[in-house]
Amino acid sequence: MGISFSLLLQVAAYAHRPHDVVTQIETSQDYDTNQILLILVRGNLFRSADAGVSWQRLTYGLDVKLASSLTDLTLSSSSNTGQEEFFLASNHNGIFRSQDLGSTWTKFDPGLASLEIQHIEAAQGENRFVLASDVTGRVYQLAANSERWETTLEIKNGEIAAIDISWPTEALKAVGTKDGRLWLAKGDAKDWVQRSVTDELNSDEMLATLELYAEEPTSITLLVGTTGGRVLKSTDDGNSWTVIGDTLTGSVADIEVVAPADIQKTPSILISTTENGLFSLTADGQWQAQQNGLKTDPQAQEMGEPNFGDLEISPDGQMLFMAGFDGFFRSTNQGQNWESLETLARDTIVSLAVSPNYVNDSTLAVASYVGHLYLSHDGGETWEITNRGLEIPRFTRTFDAVEPNYDPRRFFDIQFSPTYSIDQTIVASTLWTKLAVTHNTGKSWNLLAMPKTMRGLTIALSPDYVQDQTLFVSSEDPKIYISTNSAQDFTVVGKRPPFKGNYGSFLVISPNFKADQTLFTSGELGIYKSEDSGKNWEAITRDTQIATLGDLQIAVSPNYANDRTGSISLR
Repeated sequence: MGISFSLLLQVAAYAHRPHDVVTQIETSQDYDTNQILLILVRGNLFRSADAGVSWQRLTYGLDVKLASSLTDLTLSSSSNTGQEEFFLASNHNGIFRSQDLGSTWTKFDPGLASLEIQHIEAAQGENRFVLASDVTGRVYQLAANSERWETTLEIKNGEIAAIDISWPTEALKAVGTKDGRLWLAKGDAKDWVQRSVTDELNSDEMLATLELYAEEPTSITLLVGTTGGRVLKSTDDGNSWTVIGDTLTGSVADIEVVAPADIQKTPSILISTTENGLFSLTADGQWQAQQNGLKTDPQAQEMGEPNFGDLEISPDGQMLFMAGFDGFFRSTNQGQNWESLETLARDTIVSLAVSPNYVNDSTLAVASYVGHLYLSHDGGETWEITNRGLEIPRFTRTFDAVEPNYDPRRFFDIQFSPTYSIDQTIVASTLWTKLAVTHNTGKSWNLLAMPKTMRGLTIALSPDYVQDQTLFVSSEDPKIYISTNSAQDFTVVGKRPPFKGNYGSFLVISPNFKADQTLFTSGELGIYKSEDSGKNWEAITRDTQIATLGDLQIAVSPNYANDRTGSISLR
């Protein structure tokens, strides 16, 4: 007998150390009055209406397979309505548009030949004009009053590194590939002029970003940032180049130009670098560091990730925002000083469990992103922190102070024992190695360690836990572990199917496990089933739509033995 699944769509906030790895920032054009910012944090979309002090996660209408698929964000004025339009790119799901400052989103992909969108950029000002590019090398444009993307350029044999658009009197468009080739065009025209900065690049250097700006309507400047920490400038449509400033450490991540209020003055050029953050170009043509308050994290180097990225400037040029591996940074004095603002709150819920005896005990358990486990005995009306035994020194085995970003209590999963009404057992997992177990409804916890260091533990308890004390643990490690003595000892039972991600694949046990020894897990082909307690696995959704959905959470019917029913959601 087969198993049928229904699909529920949801997008979860991915846990990570440090709290918030910010990749994209966009300010409202009316920021001076509404203080609205949108950012991408670990692929999740957040909005702030108070200049970054507090944040709301935005999901309505974002029908994406993976939260991490969100790649780029831009803002344009709408020629149709006069309202601001946000555009959000995904490397799996095309382009989404919001006309209500991000509260709701709709798919907006008419005319797209590919849904794998990497870059999107809009002109600032009253006229809407948007460029987008996909992984195949196509560039699309969305003109004023149009509701359809139009292919304007196709680039073969080269990965697009950056696009930009400016609007002094008409649209000025620029596209650059990593190998240094450039394409320039004006307005709606498709007759792009090809230029190149390739000859100016060193042998190990690539084009990383670019910026167009107009000091005067007829005087256009093109800036190119490289992976070698250099900025090159052209004032003759890319025919010749000069290097401005000195060579910096790391790649140039972003370039922004601040137009002065006094048109007699020279525009200010600001850049962010992946290693050190903000630099401004001085009057004598050198880069001056403006990094007081910016923080780096050694994990960025460990993971090969940039410490800093997107740079955003408020419309009045007074407020600067920086995307960082170590979070979201804001400067209220044009970059002289920076402050770090929290985006993904420590009390963000990462796992919720419902007591198997909920109809009688109304008990819920919640694992927060960092620091606390919570229990409610009245259906969620009130909550209590249950942290006895989970103090930091019990994790670190030292009383030394721990920085907030390195709090070891990074909870990942929480589960009630299926026989909770008898054994009063709850099990929670942390991001690294440890399990927390209570046998007295959360009054106190014991910490138990896995046999080796593993990241992102997910757990599944036997339906007959009070008798067999059996639970399974999955992690980023391919091995699946079993314990038959309530997590005191573990042995390897088998290997999980191929799975992308640095955390454990989802595990579910059949309610009739004692008889059928059946487990379900997620993997690269969707849902897998084991009928021998995890030793061997079969892809039961191979060649189905489910196989393409990505990371899944699974639930099976309490009456699975008879109805063979389950449901899944996107994690």
